[in-house]
Amino acid sequence: MSLSPARLPADSRRFLRFGAAVVCVVLAAQVGLALWLFGISKDGAGAAVDAVLTMQAGSAQSWVADYASAATGATSGVAAWMDGAAAPAAQLEDHLLLVVATHEQLHALVVVNADGSWIRVERDAGNGTVRYRVERVTMTGGEAAAVSETYDSSLSSMADSSAAPGPDAGPDAGGPDSGPGGADQFGDGSAYSFWPAGATADALVWTMAVATTPEEGSGVWAAQPVRDAQGALVAVVATEFPVSAMQAVLEAVPLGDSGQVFLMDDARRVIAAPRAFDDKVGAVGGGAPPTLETLGVDTTVEGSSGDSTVSLGHDGVYRTAEVGLAGEGVPWVLHLRAIDAELAPQVLAVGVAIRWAAGISAVVLLVAGALLFVMWRPMKDMRRAAETDGLTGLLLRRRFLELAPAVVASAHRDGGAACVAVLDLDNFKRLNDDEGHEAGDVALRKVSKAMRSCVRRGDLVARWGGDEFVVLLALADPSDAVSAVERLRQAVEARLGEEFPGRSGLGVTAGGVVSRDLHDDVADLVRLADAALVEGKRRQKSRSYVAEGLPAPA
Repeated sequence: MSLSPARLPADSRRFLRFGAAVVCVVLAAQVGLALWLFGISKDGAGAAVDAVLTMQAGSAQSWVADYASAATGATSGVAAWMDGAAAPAAQLEDHLLLVVATHEQLHALVVVNADGSWIRVERDAGNGTVRYRVERVTMTGGEAAAVSETYDSSLSSMADSSAAPGPDAGPDAGGPDSGPGGADQFGDGSAYSFWPAGATADALVWTMAVATTPEEGSGVWAAQPVRDAQGALVAVVATEFPVSAMQAVLEAVPLGDSGQVFLMDDARRVIAAPRAFDDKVGAVGGGAPPTLETLGVDTTVEGSSGDSTVSLGHDGVYRTAEVGLAGEGVPWVLHLRAIDAELAPQVLAVGVAIRWAAGISAVVLLVAGALLFVMWRPMKDMRRAAETDGLTGLLLRRRFLELAPAVVASAHRDGGAACVAVLDLDNFKRLNDDEGHEAGDVALRKVSKAMRSCVRRGDLVARWGGDEFVVLLALADPSDAVSAVERLRQAVEARLGEEFPGRSGLGVTAGGVVSRDLHDDVADLVRLADAALVEGKRRQKSRSYVAEGLPAPA
């Protein structure tokens, strides 16, 4: 089976390019893998763990932001809905129920009016069943009347009573640290202590944490005042940050068996901690919750709520990370800690896999390189044989026609022109007949060498067939075409005279044509130049004849 000469060069180049691409890609992979493997050795292993810890800190930051955003959105939304006036109790209750029911991140939403009346809606998802408990206190003649009601997940009423809704409910003289009227429990010192901060604020504020158990709540509220047109306080709307739900979310952060995540306020007081710390964090009866350091948790690098960049540090065997959440709208800090030994195996497992990949790719590289090395010379020879004449080393006709359009276009773009010259050896057949084909072959080789020495880099020289040759010259000035063709013809003829001195009639006749446009068809130019040569030979051999070019494009 033989390869088609027309397809061989493209196929060989494609093969060589593919082989070179394979080697380059694998080599690049080898270099990258070597750098990676160096990076995870010794200090690099710590950097890999830091990267994992930083990634998990970003995940925890996003989850806390979701819950905080739900709280601030609910608070601001209800405040805007009230529009500077106390809403009728029934309408307000329905609205709060709808808000809590449609936001599963919410736990408790409360509106406390300035007269001491209030409504609280809480979500209870215990035992896998969602219920909503509504507690309402109304004020009549200074007396508080309390009603509670429970709704199922479809917001259908289940039961109601007139029992007091919570601790310390009842009339109160009010004051800066207590709730108004029947809302004592919303003053300082309880899990519901948002009134003082909310009543004195001009916009939404987050209250500071108080020491409670997760079942009571975090004591952290997003509170916002509702004021009338004159600026008088109408009510305070507050949404609780659900610490119990937040605990479950933070414990799901994949940090290994010993990994821990803490949520703190800006004073480093713990808002949410792993459940193992419940007995230390909870302190029923109010007061400030413990700080992270009080729990025996420390770090060499502390973050602040305003710093959204992850700060990495150490605490004994733990690697720590802290990141601020002020950018998420809350003045808090996340603290994550994990043991290297519990995170590093994941990194090392990847390292082992990549080392295997490195070994395999090295083998592939060697095999590909060996194949390319073995095939390079034969493929190069095949390509040369398909593109060049075996005797003279000049381009073959097909390859010439492939390359010529680019030379013509380049010459015109540079402000010049291109000239096609066809050269034919005079009385070459007589030389073959008299002295044999070996002499003819010598003549052809000498002619090809002479033509190559006369042209510039970028010009093309081809053996067109037999003793006929085609040359494509790039000219700076089209008027130089006649002299350029004649110089070429004389150089070739002189070389023949040197090789076969005294050989009568052995010479060279040339025909040429100048292209008029960069889009001229090269095959047509060759035909015109050949026609000029044939016509010239009828007149006199060993001369140059340059014809008119192709008609100018319309």
